[in-house]
Amino acid sequence: MKTRIWLAAAIALSACGGSKTINPKALLSLQEQQQQGLNIPAPKPLPAVLSQIDVPVSVDLKPYFELANNKLDKHIEGGEDPCQGLRYQYKLDRGDLRFAGQKQTLNTSLQVAYGLRGEYCAACLMGSCALPPVAFSCGWSEAPRKANLSLNSTLSLSPDYRLISKTSVQELKALNPCKVSFGIDITQQLLNTVKPLMGELCAEIDKQVAAYELKPYVEDLWSTLAGPVQIEYVGELRLQPKAVSVSALTLNGTTLSFRAGISAQPIIASVGGPKTPSPLPNLSPYKPGSGFQVYTDLKLDYDSLSAQILSYMKGEKYGYKKDSVELSGLRLFPTYQDSSTRLGIRVDVQGTKSGSLYLVGDPEFDNTARIVRLKNVDYDLQSKNVLLKSASWLLDETVRKNLEENLWFEVGDLFTLTEENLLLALNQRYENGAQSTGTVKSIELTDYQLRPQHLLLRTHIKGQLSISM
Repeated sequence: MKTRIWLAAAIALSACGGSKTINPKALLSLQEQQQQGLNIPAPKPLPAVLSQIDVPVSVDLKPYFELANNKLDKHIEGGEDPCQGLRYQYKLDRGDLRFAGQKQTLNTSLQVAYGLRGEYCAACLMGSCALPPVAFSCGWSEAPRKANLSLNSTLSLSPDYRLISKTSVQELKALNPCKVSFGIDITQQLLNTVKPLMGELCAEIDKQVAAYELKPYVEDLWSTLAGPVQIEYVGELRLQPKAVSVSALTLNGTTLSFRAGISAQPIIASVGGPKTPSPLPNLSPYKPGSGFQVYTDLKLDYDSLSAQILSYMKGEKYGYKKDSVELSGLRLFPTYQDSSTRLGIRVDVQGTKSGSLYLVGDPEFDNTARIVRLKNVDYDLQSKNVLLKSASWLLDETVRKNLEENLWFEVGDLFTLTEENLLLALNQRYENGAQSTGTVKSIELTDYQLRPQHLLLRTHIKGQLSISM
């Protein structure tokens, strides 16, 4: 009879928590739940944010202007031979074209050396001069007279990337005009005759400017921007250009400058994206560069995170009055709980009680400290039921808070490595000679995704990027 009483007492003590072992049912990981038929939603797509990339462009038009200068005759001869009035011959030698650009206007100037000789017939009868004609000569058998010619060209760009030049004669002025006594300004007569010939010069300048093909240059730039750029440990940077705009053209001397604004939707993703760039579109209204921004997902391995947290939690003691346990192991893993994916935590303990406990929590970012904390940490239902029967003191709020305060990991090194590798990708010289220059202004965590193999940290990166060709 006594034996039965002692046996019943032992059973009762065991049911009330006499056992030293904690052994709740294991919390399944997301991968295990997936194997059992759980349908895991696809990863959230990366946001496509429009960025404006600034591309300063400078083109020396001097070779095209020199071609215009060489194609036109430098010596011109002509004249008029009416029966009555002014009969004359002229010869004209032009100097080299001098170009000076300012803002959107190209000023072309040259000096003209000219000579005249002829005669004036006051009246004509039967096809012959009725009176003796008055002969004259100016700059013919003597030093030639001089005149200055000034042309203005206004430059613009068509939607299909062609330079458009509109050139006109601004001024044609004699420096030392010829003077004769019969009341006719023969110098102005000559200039009026020669002025239409200057239209050929204007047309040639416009022709040579239009010969400059900007589109192949922009297509080369477009292809460069569309190509993937490797970022070590992160993936590929794909700028994904969408539109091109060009600022007002500016001339300084013979150098044409402008800024190309590239509208892009950059992403940083795993390798293997599309390789063929979209066709170059026509020009759109100009938008100045305002920097670039891009989202990417940084991968964190659960085992590495577990080892990081365990490195400073191992040996930590958690107790209540005379009871305590020491943490000896820890593993993080994703699990589906309460209609959402949460971070599971297996904690191995030894002490008054020994075994494994399972908790769940949610990541929360601290962008200033560059750490991720686990919040809303609590025991899963199976562990809570076991503790209620065998070690209810571990359910004390003080113990739970102490555990939660120590469940964090730092991502500063990951951010630094990402920034360093991104800077290498943003600052490089391409095969076609293009040079990209970029800076990173900020990196911030905005979201997370608990995937079966990795914790994905959605990161928003802002910076500046310009490209020179």
